Formats: sequence, structure tokens, C-alpha cells
Amino acid sequence: MIQEIDHDAGKTVDKLEVHNLLNNTLIVFAADNGHSKHSPGSAGVYRDKKGKNYKGGNRAPIFFNWPGKIPAGTTSDALTLTLDLMPTFIDFCGAEIPAEIQLDGSSMKDHLICQSTFQERDIFWKGNGGNALRSKNWKLIHNLKSDKVELYDLHKDISESQNLAESHPEKVQKLLKKFKRWQESL
Repeated sequence: MIQEIDHDAGKTVDKLEVHNLLNNTLIVFAADNGHSKHSPGSAGVYRDKKGKNYKGGNRAPIFFNWPGKIPAGTTSDALTLTLDLMPTFIDFCGAEIPAEIQLDGSSMKDHLICQSTFQERDIFWKGNGGNALRSKNWKLIHNLKSDKVELYDLHKDISESQNLAESHPEKVQKLLKKFKRWQESL
């Protein structure tokens, strides 16, 4: 599959060059989840796979290419979402989002072009039998079927192997309240 993507992407880039459009084209490759249980692959040090609330299931690469705009070879550890793509595209086009429309994502334009710090924010999601929240270095997972709560300090435990919920009950309650407020805002 990777060979096919590489081959077809190469054909697309070749066409853009032939028509002198490459320097005026933003190319984006994005995945929406981690590796699948149905195909070979590995999440490396990250726990689990697609369909799970752990990093192995939701950490995915995204690649941007725009010669002359985005410096080649730059990398980023910023926490972004596919929800950030639409505001980024709108910002690159110089368009404005109408006041009555509220997008959930944030523009990555300045981060991509100038390597400015991407805004830190809480990330919430629901699914896979539970709720999850990422707040700075903390990640909370609440399994709705079992009512089990898990808490991880991702700066110290990237593989989400040490559940700190019992030793940090105040942090668990704080994050559960944040999640409740977010749900009520929907």
C-alpha cells in the first residue's frame, strides 16, 4: 500500500511541476487513527491499536509539503487533530470564517510556516466504549461499561502502562468535571 501511495503521489507531484503549480499547492497526507488490528503493523511503544482510546489507536502522522511556504525537513510534536485541517486551509486561503460558524479546530498555518508554538488546549473525544480527555501531559480514559477510570502522565509514561487514577484522585475529579462541562457545551 505504501508503495502505491508513494507512486501515485509522485505522479501527482510530477503533474503539478509540469503545469508549474507545485509552488502554489499545499500537499497534505493524513491518517485518522493508529494501525489496524486487521493489517500488519506496530504502534511501537504506544499502547493498543485503531478503535481504542490509547495512543496506539489515535496517534497518527500527518505530512505537509508546500515548497517556498513550509520549510522542508521541519518536524513538530504539537498535539493536533484532523479537525485543525479545515481552519488551516481557510487561513491559508486568506478567507474568513463567518461569525455564525464555529469550527472545533484551530489553524496550524503559523505553526507550519514559522514554527511558532501551536496553542495548547484540552482535547476531548468520545467513542470506543468510553470517553477520553487529554489535558497537557495528563490523559483520562473513562470506560462507560465498567465505569473504570484510567489516568496517565504522558510525559513520564508514553506507553500508558501505569494507571495513576488511584494515586491522583483529585486530578481524576478535576478532569472528569472538565469532560462533563465539555459534554454540556455540545
